[in-house]
Amino acid sequence: MKYKIAILIMLAFLPFLSTFSSCHKEKPERGVTSPPEGALPGLFTVDRTGNQVWLSRGNLQYQASSGQWRFAPHQYSYLGDANTTIGDTLGGWIDLFGWGTGLNPCDTSTQMDYYQFHDWGSNLEGDWRTLTIGEWKYILSERPGADSLCSTGSVDSLHGLILLPDKWVLPSGCTFRKGFGNDPNDWQHNHYSFSQWSQMEANGAVFLPAAGHRWGRNVGRVGVYGNYWSSSSYYVNSSFHLGFYANGAAEGYNYRFYGQSVRLAVDRRRE
Repeated sequence: MKYKIAILIMLAFLPFLSTFSSCHKEKPERGVTSPPEGALPGLFTVDRTGNQVWLSRGNLQYQASSGQWRFAPHQYSYLGDANTTIGDTLGGWIDLFGWGTGLNPCDTSTQMDYYQFHDWGSNLEGDWRTLTIGEWKYILSERPGADSLCSTGSVDSLHGLILLPDKWVLPSGCTFRKGFGNDPNDWQHNHYSFSQWSQMEANGAVFLPAAGHRWGRNVGRVGVYGNYWSSSSYYVNSSFHLGFYANGAAEGYNYRFYGQSVRLAVDRRRE
């Protein structure tokens, strides 16, 4: 009789045990096993444990009138002074955003009210996200061979930072000079025609254009330097970014109300 009662009790609890089990299933691992649409083919290691990402094919852009997000048509493309018309009814596109404004990309406030980070990547299909400052720094200067995989240069007359993937093969007919020159305004350390850059890009090279910055509705330093937001906070009213001139690149920080460039990444899932 005791055994029958015990079996009945166990049977009675089976539905609850099943529900408990289903609520505690492991979450699917973030990332993908091959580069998604919109990603460049080169892989970049972002930490000492070997995690890797693919970077997007261009800077993030937003159109207020349609609520549409997209990547720039080319890596070297940026909108510059078009960002002065930023607003909720904007018919054109913008590409300089205050920190963490994934939910309110047209915010032009210059007050210290950018408290919470909302990742721009959540507006796109897939697992796109913003890199942390530690990940930007690892790509720039800490991954194996980093010194040989980073430089500045120009594509036609467009200036920017060049990042090469972990496994880099230089295309036939192209050249690459590692490191930086001495002049903060000399972007000829490396120079490519549009067709030459297409070859570099096909092998995974990344170009971050020197798109300047925005404060309120004012835009400046376009073509002179670039700032790319990270998801990492520095202080209550400032956050980290990857910044560069022609003669160097490093982590830095700025007030969150500054409009800066965004280049998204997607994680490679380990198989």
